[in-house]
Amino acid sequence: MTNMCGPGQTKRKMLWAAVQSIILYAAPLWTQVLNVASYREQLVRVQRQMAIRICRSYRTVSNEAVVVVAGTIPLYLLVAERLRIDNSDRTAETKKNERTRTLNRWQCEWNTANKGRWELWRRNMVGVTETEITGENVMDVMIRSKDDWNAVVSFMTRVITKKEQDERRE
Repeated sequence: MTNMCGPGQTKRKMLWAAVQSIILYAAPLWTQVLNVASYREQLVRVQRQMAIRICRSYRTVSNEAVVVVAGTIPLYLLVAERLRIDNSDRTAETKKNERTRTLNRWQCEWNTANKGRWELWRRNMVGVTETEITGENVMDVMIRSKDDWNAVVSFMTRVITKKEQDERRE
């Protein structure tokens, strides 16, 4: 599936749902293999590739960011959810509670992720600039006041420094 042409996002998500169903089939039986890092990474790679295709994004995007944008819950979290449901009474209420638990865990992972953190930093700048910073309005915000200028410069410096540190580690 190419990034530029082909099926739209809805069809791509439907294809992912089929692949996800196949992967998660009998997941409670093989969940223990996810304790092995190489197997877990294989699962992450499959999901990452599909999330990139769903979003039509570049391959340089972080895994954490691309699964959020694609709206695909990480597979290892879904496997754990299936195991918890399988070990319970399997009622609709239990399934709903387990999905909430999974989403909360995913949110915690996103909040503590090392890559893509500048998005959270950008959203937090709203408290300083009283405006959400976008590519279209960044210059208008910067020239509005000295405090806004300093906030945007500080944010950009922080992002560039973080990206350089991440690149040096890789």
